[in-house]
Amino acid sequence: MHLPRILGYGHESILEHAVFTFAIEGCSRVCTHQLVRHRIASYTQQSQRYQFVSTANLKEYKLPNPLGRKRHQGCKLTVNQEKEIVRWYLEEGLSEWQIARIADLHPEEVLSILREYGASPEKAHRTYNSRVVKEEFFESIDSPEKAYILGLIAARGSVDSGGFLIIRADGLEELLEEISERLGRERLKSERYGVYTRIWVGEKVISDLRKLLGNGNSSRVTESVSKELWPHFLRGYLDGAGRVLVDLEKGEVEVVLEGSKKGILEDIRFMLSSLGFSDIEVEDGKVWRVRIRREARELLGIIYRDFDPFLVNRSNVISASAVLPEIVRVIKEGVMSRLQDYEFVVPESILDDPSLAYKWYDVMKAARELYIESVKAGVPKEDSRFILPQAVKSKIVVTMNLRELKHFFGLRLCERAQWEIREVAWKMLEEIAKRDELRPIIKWAKLGPRCIQLGYCPERELMPPGCFMRTKRKWESLLQGVDKNST
Repeated sequence: MHLPRILGYGHESILEHAVFTFAIEGCSRVCTHQLVRHRIASYTQQSQRYQFVSTANLKEYKLPNPLGRKRHQGCKLTVNQEKEIVRWYLEEGLSEWQIARIADLHPEEVLSILREYGASPEKAHRTYNSRVVKEEFFESIDSPEKAYILGLIAARGSVDSGGFLIIRADGLEELLEEISERLGRERLKSERYGVYTRIWVGEKVISDLRKLLGNGNSSRVTESVSKELWPHFLRGYLDGAGRVLVDLEKGEVEVVLEGSKKGILEDIRFMLSSLGFSDIEVEDGKVWRVRIRREARELLGIIYRDFDPFLVNRSNVISASAVLPEIVRVIKEGVMSRLQDYEFVVPESILDDPSLAYKWYDVMKAARELYIESVKAGVPKEDSRFILPQAVKSKIVVTMNLRELKHFFGLRLCERAQWEIREVAWKMLEEIAKRDELRPIIKWAKLGPRCIQLGYCPERELMPPGCFMRTKRKWESLLQGVDKNST
């Protein structure tokens, strides 16, 4: 074959007559920005207009045609249009600002219409939640999720006759938001009053909670929750009214659970004893306290053996992770999985620190929700996308001639290349290796990192030990072929 001989003379212009096209999905826009720096190529990339919200699943709101009369001459809308606005507010959960944009009104005009029909925020709260709440949620405590939420409510919650669940929210805003999502088919709306959050859940849920928890002096928790779910209930109570205290210098760990409901604290003491703990200190007073000192590590090991990283008091779980390293792995996997479901690419390096991992999660989740909220409120998608981070997943079709592809591989297959573009580059090379008729090109065109193309590593002292041999073995294995069904 004469091509390798011509290339050996340094005449690489012939490579420009061969063209390769790759369709790449699931990489971040950080990665695609690195791809498009290779200018001797053609690109077609997914628009961020179509991120998260498609036209198919986006519910559109439009005022009905004006029919009949107006309430009075000064009204802009007819009665049937005003009633539709009220329905959006009460049943669909739209805010007055969203309605104002959709109906081309000033927010004050929307509020005036809502007041006219008696559509108060509390009524909207109740009406919307009644449509989406899972009324059967607390009929039986048959899952770790339910046991945990029950424990949290036992620690810092109360109920009233109006169907409202009231929970002290200070410091647990993200957790209560998560619980609002679990209690409804969609996230339940809540109201904030000082340090308290009120969630309307209906009389059925309130009645079930009363049966499960009893009153403050007489608890039924040990009857309501099976023994295998006690660790989840205890973790919920700990997150609601307890602390994990860790002093690494002294090697001391302490778990404190406290509250004013004597019956529930007595049940907790019974649970701990039944689970084999004897180092239990109880302090009487207006606030009851249960302390575990010598056996605190063992207790944390039990209640965090199987936990949901999003149903946690972050302060407690981060403290516990100092003595239970496996907690870091669970948080890391949980945050990565959910952000991938949210269509974000997450660098593993930021997930090794639980506190940092949660902060990244909060920011990305907020950006995603604000984007969706903006689109639903009628903001053009090309404007809504300004809020999206570069971590958002994208799709791109790349066409390069063989000469540019060789240059691309030389830079991006190197171990010093950024991790995501390096992964994409190796997958592109693997796609070529899967095809029997194309695989020989890898060898004679030397499609590989610079060390393969040159026969030595040009980075030398900058590279980690053993890099050249690792890369060479990986490249040579591709010459043997790749499973055509692998992805």
